[in-house]
Amino acid sequence: MDFMKVARSFRESLDAQKSEGTLPLHMQRFPVCCCGVVSALLGHYLNASGVQAEYVCGSGHAWLEFEDVVIDITSDQFAGRPAVFVGAKDDWYRSLGESSRRIAIRLKSNHYGEESHVLREILRKAQLPNPDI
Repeated sequence: MDFMKVARSFRESLDAQKSEGTLPLHMQRFPVCCCGVVSALLGHYLNASGVQAEYVCGSGHAWLEFEDVVIDITSDQFAGRPAVFVGAKDDWYRSLGESSRRIAIRLKSNHYGEESHVLREILRKAQLPNPDI
């Protein structure tokens, strides 16, 4: 799987939904304060597609990891970071530490239905295959 292509497709679709004003209230400041929910959505997609991505929380930020690859589509909420980062864990990620790590799945929340709609729109806009999620 081309992680960079998938990550960029997710990011472009989320940017489009933000511009259209269709993101749910809790995601309207995307990418700011959306790293957790967006990482969960992307991780859920990757894992449903056969990848074993892990959801990682550090100090004030969340991202995905698969083997030795970091996948982060909200790092630009921090100065000097790119919108989409796919690559080896760098010093910046190491500086955040790790408070938790788990298989990237979507957990039920008060916003589950709204986030399901966002994910369906991501897949539609990005023309990504829907692995029955």
